[in-house]
Amino acid sequence: MFAWAIDEKLISRNPFIGWRVKVPKKVSTREAKAFTNDEIRTILNATLSVTVRSKTDAAKRWCPWLAAYSGARIGELTQLRGVDIIKEDGIHAMKISPEAGTTKTKTARKVPIHEHLIEQGFIDFVRTNGKAALFYMMRSNQREAATRPNTDGVFGTHSFLTPSCKSTDYPLCFMRLIRLFGRISVQC
Repeated sequence: MFAWAIDEKLISRNPFIGWRVKVPKKVSTREAKAFTNDEIRTILNATLSVTVRSKTDAAKRWCPWLAAYSGARIGELTQLRGVDIIKEDGIHAMKISPEAGTTKTKTARKVPIHEHLIEQGFIDFVRTNGKAALFYMMRSNQREAATRPNTDGVFGTHSFLTPSCKSTDYPLCFMRLIRLFGRISVQC
């Protein structure tokens, strides 16, 4: 802005050159960036009470479980389409692909779907939705391989969490469920 003002001859020099603003580091009252076991239980139990009436409800119901069991990021999960849920050699899997939206590594990968999710009815949910997007509505002007949907409205505010799971001193993020996946996989 000041470079523009100098170019326009509105000011002769940038008054902020050489200035530094030091912002003190925020004090955290949490020991780790991961959810506690109680918070994980609260989140996953809360998903079981979600009545699926919309794509957003479906994301609230299934994405935390998918993240917990797969280690995938919420953005990768919310872009899943029915066509991305496959069965090879008797094993159900999610095909996380740049074709559906963004991925961290920009490469496709197949992630097995845990049998507990199948028992909960995830595959049945996918079948009822067909090949289309599972967790968002495509706009009529979008191509079939849509760009990554905005997940802020679903998870950015943690709107469906119970008050005991909301945090005012630390921005809990569903990406933290990846750490749960690490704990689960170590135990197996």
